[in-house]
Amino acid sequence: MGNDSSKRSNFRRLPGRALASFALVLLLAGCAGIGSRSTPEYRTDAAQKVFARAYENIFDKYIEALATPNFAMDGIAGLSSIDESLGVRRRGPHVLLTVSGTEVARFPAPEADNIEAWARLTTNVIDAGRERSVLLKAAMAEDIYTAVLNAAVSHLDRHSRYAGLRSARDSRAQREGFGGVGIRLNFDRGLPEIITVMPDTPAEHSDLKAGDIIIEVDGAAVAGLDRDAIVWRLRGEVGSEASLLVRRKDAAEPVRVSVRRALIVSQTVHLRKQENLAVITLTGFNQRTARNLNRTLETVSRMRPRPAGIVLDLRGNPG
Repeated sequence: MGNDSSKRSNFRRLPGRALASFALVLLLAGCAGIGSRSTPEYRTDAAQKVFARAYENIFDKYIEALATPNFAMDGIAGLSSIDESLGVRRRGPHVLLTVSGTEVARFPAPEADNIEAWARLTTNVIDAGRERSVLLKAAMAEDIYTAVLNAAVSHLDRHSRYAGLRSARDSRAQREGFGGVGIRLNFDRGLPEIITVMPDTPAEHSDLKAGDIIIEVDGAAVAGLDRDAIVWRLRGEVGSEASLLVRRKDAAEPVRVSVRRALIVSQTVHLRKQENLAVITLTGFNQRTARNLNRTLETVSRMRPRPAGIVLDLRGNPG
């Protein structure tokens, strides 16, 4: 398990005719203030930069011509997913905010091609809504981004969606690796149980064993934490030390194990023999996929008896 300290938020999209590529990636770490492990509180200045970058990406990436007011208005109207009493509509040169059908604020509509102004309008409406809605006031930044940006792309095509902080962070970790100890966990019993100690990782060179149940990470108990929170505790800077307290079947007392985190890159190349064929499955792409595929092909070339052929299985590979 590991931690990738810089975060990304992004849009993801399956192949379709409306986009030049299948993924719209927004590098929002610097402007969104999402470098910490916790979900950040909403800040107007950060949000305006996020929405400007998002609207620019939507406008630039779609092949078909888009009118910024259309998807921006759809996005602002998405606030109703947080508080259904909130409404947003266009009336002539103004954008109106309503609460339970009653107008509470109005704003001049920006020029159609001014993306920065539409981002500013989005945050102005949100600020006005937060003054009148307890639910919107309590919403964290990521909740608001998700509500607005999912609504902004909802009418463009059925494949586009906003992938938030957690999804973007996990995707980057899969591609580039993360600082961790090299274990796979089972969470079915509440406390995380080590089911695999990955080869050529710090865990393999430590006293950790399959079957160990983790009860503390760096001195903090993990009981009651969800999966994501536990994974975050296990991840950290490459070279940092993780102190794990584990319960072991053959030990009367819990065992403390110290492990120095290293770069962990997920294995995406898997080999199996099926009758007289070598089947190589690629479950994803990351920075080591090409190297590992070459090594796997070398392994196949040394097989005796030699396989009659090789099947390269890309089914289910999101890359």
